[in-house]
Amino acid sequence: MIRVIFSIRDTATGLQVHHCPKIGLRVKFSDCEACELKEKIEILQATYRIHCRFESSDVKGMIPSHAEDGGSDVLKKGKWNILEPKLDGARCVIIVDEFGALHAFTRNVDRFGKQKEITANLPHLASLYLPDFADSILDSEIIVMVCGDAVGTLGATMSVVGASPDTAIATQEQFGYAHFFVFDIMRQKGFDATVESWCTRHVRKAVTVEAIRADSDLAHTYIHLMPSFTTHEEVEREGLFKTFLKKGADIDGMIVPTEGVVLKNPDLRYFDTNAILKAKETISLDALITGWEAGKKGGKWEHSIGALLFSVFTPEHKLVEVGKVIPGDDAKRAEMFALLNGKTAAEIANIGLVVEIIGQNFTKERRIRHPRILRFRPDVSMPNIIDLDKVVRK
Repeated sequence: MIRVIFSIRDTATGLQVHHCPKIGLRVKFSDCEACELKEKIEILQATYRIHCRFESSDVKGMIPSHAEDGGSDVLKKGKWNILEPKLDGARCVIIVDEFGALHAFTRNVDRFGKQKEITANLPHLASLYLPDFADSILDSEIIVMVCGDAVGTLGATMSVVGASPDTAIATQEQFGYAHFFVFDIMRQKGFDATVESWCTRHVRKAVTVEAIRADSDLAHTYIHLMPSFTTHEEVEREGLFKTFLKKGADIDGMIVPTEGVVLKNPDLRYFDTNAILKAKETISLDALITGWEAGKKGGKWEHSIGALLFSVFTPEHKLVEVGKVIPGDDAKRAEMFALLNGKTAAEIANIGLVVEIIGQNFTKERRIRHPRILRFRPDVSMPNIIDLDKVVRK
């Protein structure tokens, strides 16, 4: 991997310098000219960048904690009195290795149980060297902040997180580099912080993030501390929840899109059960099954139903597909396959199979986000009528 190391201004001398991962010191670009690890040096108007082939030892990821669904009365839980905005992005674990080089991992693992590393997709993060924070792990949310109507879209973020490095970098060249919003710390300079309460970790996290942001203009621009609010009144929590959903979260002068709130018990440790609860916006509707698609090639459901397609009526009585959803357990998949296999879309619609769908909201493409089947509705034969031009899209 080629790491692009950005220069910073030395406050003592006023000169541009950079951190050399080979010797662990700050040096001038002229000190790199004879180095065998140097790929090239870019001299810019007021700064410079070193393209360096330095590689640290193999770094392993760390599976982060899981936020549990708090249910309909989650905002009433008095002990969970720390509220934070739940951003509409993707989970990203930032690891500072033993040399101070940064690595990024998603929470997903492959079929071999190895956590997915996306460092190559994030050249601005990979270019940072933080030797003062070696052997540290931060838990964050990653978001690509897109200008215009698609601000903060999950699609743009996933084009960085879930794509090849070339596609990820091209996406960021178009929309801007990804931002990281740190909401927890798992390790600080070799110390396992997961054994501590949220209150203690919160102090460690704040000190670490502020120091990192002060160390580099690049870090100051793209690494942020997630805001936390202490609330003891249910009405206050409801107000914060509604404000985040309506307006997003104001973080370092940016309005960041949100999908709800997370609630934390300040006395619980990082991996304790129910240490983190989440509350999301939800919508429900009755939808008509209008088709199906096979499972992923090579997977268990390649020759059966991977997902059911569901639709609603517009006021003009036109059927419009608004999502696809997993049909249920193995028995339900087999039942649906026997019922729908070999039928056209029109024939499937004529069956009148209605399901109650619960999801998060409508996307900008007018599709239900994160849908699941709440129940099948044999007592209903028609889906809801929805004016899709008037739904709130996020």
